[in-house]
Amino acid sequence: MKNNAIRCMVFISFDFSRNNPEFVHQTENRFQSEISLNQLSINLLTYLNEQFNHDSIAYKKPLCPLRKGYERLLFEFQLENVHNDFSHPMILRLFQKEIPSLNCRFESIIQNTIASMQFPAPKVFNLCENKKILGGSFMIMEQMEGKNMGENTQNPFSILTMSRMLARIQKQLHSLETKQVIDALEQHGFDSNKYTLDGYIEEISNEIEQYSYNNYLKGFQWLEQKKPKYETKKVICHLDLHFGNIIIKNNKITGVVDWGNTMVGEPEFDVASTHILLDRIYRQTPLPIQIIAGFLRRNIIWQYQMEYRKHIPLDPYKLQYYGALHSFSKIVKILKYNPKKLGYGWIVTYFEKKFKEYTQKNLLPAI
Repeated sequence: MKNNAIRCMVFISFDFSRNNPEFVHQTENRFQSEISLNQLSINLLTYLNEQFNHDSIAYKKPLCPLRKGYERLLFEFQLENVHNDFSHPMILRLFQKEIPSLNCRFESIIQNTIASMQFPAPKVFNLCENKKILGGSFMIMEQMEGKNMGENTQNPFSILTMSRMLARIQKQLHSLETKQVIDALEQHGFDSNKYTLDGYIEEISNEIEQYSYNNYLKGFQWLEQKKPKYETKKVICHLDLHFGNIIIKNNKITGVVDWGNTMVGEPEFDVASTHILLDRIYRQTPLPIQIIAGFLRRNIIWQYQMEYRKHIPLDPYKLQYYGALHSFSKIVKILKYNPKKLGYGWIVTYFEKKFKEYTQKNLLPAI
């Protein structure tokens, strides 16, 4: 497709999509933007020149779409004739027009706060909530050096090493002070209670009511009745921490990306979420590795859990509950995109199966 005819599109961030051409094709058709890549490039450059009161800012590296993101368009680019912060390789994170601008603002606050705590989150240099400029709210942030872990997989056994690396960066995140995140959100007008366990469950309830998911009411009632009566420890939870969202270079982690699901909660929630994401890691690797990685899956999870549990005990009851909560929330979130029509109805089946597994374990008292 020629450059001036390329449509800007969002690629739902199930990393397995690159191995499913039909899924990619259907997703592209579903999320095509009304703005061509050429027009988007022009609009972004015009915006930046106005922002800097300049007229000579140009592309050193043209805007190039990336196949990453969820409900967002991602592009890489580099500028010239601009001050130092903007002279390095950058990422444009453009939200679909249907997505509230608050989501974009939330992510930028989270990323800059986390980055200020010496954690490798990409700094956001510019935030724009005016959807008329690029067709949706957007932010411009630094591009972290390296590639994501999934792309760095050279052999299936390296996944075991990466599992331990993932656990260590997650423990580092959980060691950060939650107060800074809460304060930053409240200073920018957010209700920090929305980003707690109660707020998370309330959002699920609202979506069930909004989209009339009556078939899932019984499952939601289970979640309400089994909810932990108290939270012993609260940490910053990423809730989407997997190989595709960790950037590495020379076997060192240089960045953690995709902070849209961040909340303050118990570490078991974040660990249970990553556990489930690793459970389908064989779908995120190149085809020759998928078969072997499928056999290694249990060892991958075991390596991750053992590394995380070093000096940090985890409550098995809460791991069960949060595994069920993560699975159920994914079902509710995915359903509104008409998954069968897009060709990924099987992922709903997968999470339904995981939810059933967690709710039928004999760790928690019967309802």
